[in-house]
Amino acid sequence: MKQIYLSIFIILIFVSNNSCNTGTRANQQTGDNCGTYRWSVKTLTDSDGDSVFKSEAANTTIENLINEKRNAPKHERDNSFRHDDEKRKVKIEATIIQIKLEKDNDFHIVLKSGSYTMVGEVTDGDCGTFSNHPELKKYFNDLRSKIVDAIGFTPNSSFKKVNKNVIIEGIPFWDELDAAHQPKGSSTNQHELHPITNITFK
Repeated sequence: MKQIYLSIFIILIFVSNNSCNTGTRANQQTGDNCGTYRWSVKTLTDSDGDSVFKSEAANTTIENLINEKRNAPKHERDNSFRHDDEKRKVKIEATIIQIKLEKDNDFHIVLKSGSYTMVGEVTDGDCGTFSNHPELKKYFNDLRSKIVDAIGFTPNSSFKKVNKNVIIEGIPFWDELDAAHQPKGSSTNQHELHPITNITFK
């Protein structure tokens, strides 16, 4: 009889621990399991993020952005460092031609104008990095909902074609420059708009 009670006790402990671990994993996937590389810069949660977010957007083009001289190293070692030309907001006209959901929960958007393409990304407001930035959390979640409503589907891990003419506002960002890191639609100098801060669908 004692052996039966002991077996039941062991089983209950196992189930309890397994449930706790499952809950932890779920929280990480929905709230904290986002990006790492220069993440505070990408999400505007760094020390300069608020002023950059509130700045006026200057008109430019994809062609101009992808031909700007890269002043960043191939791999920035300081994840919180923002380069001077990342302290601005720009506005471009483009066509969204493809979109997918990245592993870090970003919307990866391929933007095209003429024969030129570049990447724009919209971060996930439910990432843990926004726990102390409720206004940004709501802002980016509202922006993502706006995109979903406009394109008619929720992006998943596979690229889907889109054909939407837009006016985009966003923050120029120098992504990693590596032969193994060439996201779809990216420019040769890895200049992105990260994050996209506003989209107007025409």
